[in-house]
Amino acid sequence: MHPDQILSFMKSNGPVIPSTIAKSMNTSIILASAMLSDLVSQGKACISSVKVGGGSPVYYLPEHRDMLQGYHTHLHEKEQRAYAVLKQESVLQDSSLDPLMRVSLQNMKDFAIPLKVTMGGKTELFWKWYLLSNEEAGSIIRSHLHAGLTTTPKAEQVTEPPPQAIPPPGKPSSTFFQGVKKKKKQDPSLTHIQNYLAKNNISVESFLGKKGSRYTFHVAIPSPVGPLAYYCAAFHKSKLTEADISAAYIKGQMAKLPVLVLTTGQVSRNVAEKLGSYKGLTLQRIEYGG
Repeated sequence: MHPDQILSFMKSNGPVIPSTIAKSMNTSIILASAMLSDLVSQGKACISSVKVGGGSPVYYLPEHRDMLQGYHTHLHEKEQRAYAVLKQESVLQDSSLDPLMRVSLQNMKDFAIPLKVTMGGKTELFWKWYLLSNEEAGSIIRSHLHAGLTTTPKAEQVTEPPPQAIPPPGKPSSTFFQGVKKKKKQDPSLTHIQNYLAKNNISVESFLGKKGSRYTFHVAIPSPVGPLAYYCAAFHKSKLTEADISAAYIKGQMAKLPVLVLTTGQVSRNVAEKLGSYKGLTLQRIEYGG
């Protein structure tokens, strides 16, 4: 199997996943994935953020970018709603959106392109439909706002590391605990959070993992009608941001659970004022060392 054969197949058939190439060319999925990745590294093909099947990205040629629309059904349900709104409106102003819509657009890296636009010395964030040019987006923004823009809108691709897979409920993150074992001592921040949960009779159903200063759990909170299942995000940092709240909220929405956010840091007035827009989210500040 030669890379040119894969390129020829993609030109004729459009976007592919590794299993399609493996089946068509009678090779292994591992080899097909490696060759597709090599084409991406050479700039001859592109790779999607959206995942299909068992979590495989889609590989496509630059001229077939419009065909990615055929894979939008693999987005999360709430992201599909954001997809439909953005496709219809072409451009959306971030500050006018509700938290769930903003987070959904952030997660739709294939279809939602962020634009930072300067108007009268103030920078605003907009989202444009991925097939819309910056010039077309700028024209739409001008017509909607009836305001002169001091700069031409520029798209900035948000590049983030791929999210870590969340272990199924009841199965702790082995990588995390392997790290703890090697250090031969418990993470003091995790211990503090676990102690807080225990003191408040909140039982940990499963530890989902750690990412940066965020620890995530599935917990059960006592109530008069019995234990209630919650998605819990606990932050050990000096200041809690709206991005932290939004990330926890969308994870809870995806798990179809109410959200408990714990933080050892300060909560800004701006964040506190917006908490009412996150339905089903409870925020609690805990003292570190207390």
